[in-house]
Amino acid sequence: MNSSRGLIDAADRSLEELLSRPVFKDSLRSIIKNIDPESARRLVNTIMWKDQEVLLALMGSLPLIANTIITALDELLAQMNQKFSPELLKGFTESILADIDIDKLLNVTSRFQELKNELSPVLDKALKGKSKDKGD
Repeated sequence: MNSSRGLIDAADRSLEELLSRPVFKDSLRSIIKNIDPESARRLVNTIMWKDQEVLLALMGSLPLIANTIITALDELLAQMNQKFSPELLKGFTESILADIDIDKLLNVTSRFQELKNELSPVLDKALKGKSKDKGD
């Protein structure tokens, strides 16, 4: 399959068309207003334990998912750095943080740090391999 005609490409082409329609944007606003973070834990448990075949399929696709998220974040950060002033970004971040559950964010950062510490030998080995490939 041509990599430029995959799932993300289809989503991009569809979204580009849909974003020109006011009805879609109104529907999107309505959907966003009904996001229920308190149900996220239950969703994770359903994905993980209802059917292990689905879990394993998702885990098998983690490199593709991770690379997609990494590429998207790289572009997002590049665009933000180029198009938005630091003052605007600081103000926006402050307003977002006012509505974020800081206790859960601290739990996530702590759990992520624990996992990072456990996986650091594997991560370090992968990163060292990449730096050698680049001739560092």
